[in-house]
Amino acid sequence: MAAAAERGNETGRAVIRELNRLHGLAKEGELGKLAQSLDELAELGVKLDRTLTELRDKLPFDPAAYLASGAYLAELRAALEAADLPFVEEDGSLLCSPSVIRILPRQVAVEIDGQRDRRLNPRTLVETIAAHRRKEPRYQPERFLNSVRQSYDLIVTKNAGRTDAVTRLVDIWQVLTLLPGQDKEYTLQDFARDLYHLDASGTVTTLQSTRQLRWCGSTGIRSSGVLCVVGADGRPRKYWGVSFVEPHNGTHP
Repeated sequence: MAAAAERGNETGRAVIRELNRLHGLAKEGELGKLAQSLDELAELGVKLDRTLTELRDKLPFDPAAYLASGAYLAELRAALEAADLPFVEEDGSLLCSPSVIRILPRQVAVEIDGQRDRRLNPRTLVETIAAHRRKEPRYQPERFLNSVRQSYDLIVTKNAGRTDAVTRLVDIWQVLTLLPGQDKEYTLQDFARDLYHLDASGTVTTLQSTRQLRWCGSTGIRSSGVLCVVGADGRPRKYWGVSFVEPHNGTHP
């Protein structure tokens, strides 16, 4: 389709050149060459019309249906593989550290880390994703950890459990997204990405609390509610549960 568009662009430039020539001929009164110029414009018009027809034929009849069918997602996966960018697919989204990529059929767009992009050429999107990988993430682990801990405390209090009880991360995400529609704005894939960044930062405590974060996954990895993300090294990371313990309690069993 891009090649046909380029041919149309070249023909359009030729039309403009010939129109300028025609204007000059008419201005100078070179009547003998006017008919030749008009014939040239007619031929260019036919050529341009053929190119436009080709472009219409190449355009999916229903772009939204095309994006929803899974065919476009397959193209994007192939482009990521060709660029040697590691990713995993989960619930129709692609997780390619540090980005979460979603296909938005109704909007005929792709969303990368919450930013919509209507440029659907897979190679163009792969370049954008690769650029995201090269950037330093604008991430505040302490702020995110505080939100996780506060949600954790709400769950533990509600369940009347121990203050260091292991809690599933999917339950913490549900607390973080209690407001209507918030689960669509901040999905589980987004949450998993932020957990990975928190894990990679090594941050386990903040100024607001002396309790330390403990990751729990020894048995949870084989249970429901596992969150998966691909790390910057291409290796999958799995997260299931956490607890918060006082430093003197040592490592949670």
